[in-house]
Formats: sequence, C-alpha cells, structure tokens
Amino acid sequence: MTTHVAAMRLLWGALSGAGALAATSAGAGPLLADEAEPVLLAAYGDWSVYGFADGAGARQCYAATPGSQATPPLGASDPDWLLVTPYPDAPDPVVSVIARYELDEDRAHALKIGAERFELLPQGRTAWTANGDVDARVLAAMQGASEATLSASAADGFVVGSMFSLTGFAEALAYLEAGCPLKQ
Repeated sequence: MTTHVAAMRLLWGALSGAGALAATSAGAGPLLADEAEPVLLAAYGDWSVYGFADGAGARQCYAATPGSQATPPLGASDPDWLLVTPYPDAPDPVVSVIARYELDEDRAHALKIGAERFELLPQGRTAWTANGDVDARVLAAMQGASEATLSASAADGFVVGSMFSLTGFAEALAYLEAGCPLKQ
C-alpha cells in the first residue's frame, strides 16, 4: 500500500467523526500538535483549507469543497467532498473524493473537468487518482475551470454524481503549496 493511500485512510478516519469535513470557524486558530479534529485554517471562495495532527503528531493539511447538485439525492445528510491533500512522498498534492455512499469497486468512476475526464480508483467511500502524473494533470485542469463533476456508481447499483465548484481553488492550492502557514 502506498503511503498516500494509508494517509487517505487516516484522513478519512479523522474526518468521518462528528464535525467531519465541515469544521467550523469557531475552531479556527493556531493548529496545536494534539488536535485530531480538523481545524479551519483558511477559506477561499468555495474552498476551505483544514489542518489536523496525524497519528504521529505531524500537521496534515488539505483543501476541500462540498459537492452540490447531487444526483440522485439518495437522502444522505453529508455531501460528497472533493479534496486536495499534499503528502511528503508525492510530487503533487493528491486529488481525491470522499463520497456519501460506498462506491462500487468494480466500476469506473470519473472526475470531469472542462473537456477532460480523469479516472478515479475507488475503495470504500474514497476514490483518488491513479498516480502523481494524473494528479498533476487534474490540478492543472482544476485551476483553469469553474467546476468539476463526479460520475460514479454506488455499491448498490445507483449511478450517482455531484458538481464541485472550483471558485477559490487556485488560492487554496497556493496556500497548501506554501506549507499551510498558520495565520496570525
């Protein structure tokens, strides 16, 4: 298992509890070494940057935006999320989706950005790009587009999708690439 896959599992574990991805601004402020719950560090348009301490006490940051216009609604209370997460062993931040449903691991899933379509590899409720070369292409496409669309199959057979706004993404990515500095 690659390190970023293991980190995504850790990230999902940290995000799947109360508060999940939608940490509130009430929790904003300096990220302490022992904060396991995500803390809002910055917001840019429809994108937010969060940080938390991983299992080893190191700071982990990610940028995320919730999906909208989900089809079908499926009645789930949480939206799908599009995330961009830097890892020390990855040349570019890793692009992933955390879905509100279990994904069919035997079917293709895709993120469409402009005219480009990128395959996502699923495991449970998470799907991510195949490798760093794809991440670089996805990140470039995201910076030049206004929205991304997820097309996926739920484990129960439903074809599902979500639209993600990319407003503020370039600024959120710049913040991640600057090392998630703590705002004073």
